[in-house]
Amino acid sequence: MTRASRRKKKDKSLEEMAQEIKSQGPWLSWRTGLLTNGVISLILALFVGWQIYLAGGLGEALLWGGIAGVSIWVVFSLAYLANRFFRGG
Repeated sequence: MTRASRRKKKDKSLEEMAQEIKSQGPWLSWRTGLLTNGVISLILALFVGWQIYLAGGLGEALLWGGIAGVSIWVVFSLAYLANRFFRGG
């Protein structure tokens, strides 16, 4: 085999791999992902709030629990935006 034919074969396999990746669907439905994210953020908010409540009172518990719960959604949103930017669509 010449170098040119090997290069074409290699390029073709890379193109096929890229097409295969694009054709794959998501492993989790949108609704299930949002529900899972909501449950995880609620559990984290309650856990953090309970830990703070024992040490600092209700006001601080609500504040830090809310911050912990919202932080999950911030990370999710940034990951979603990065995915949309890099994969396009």
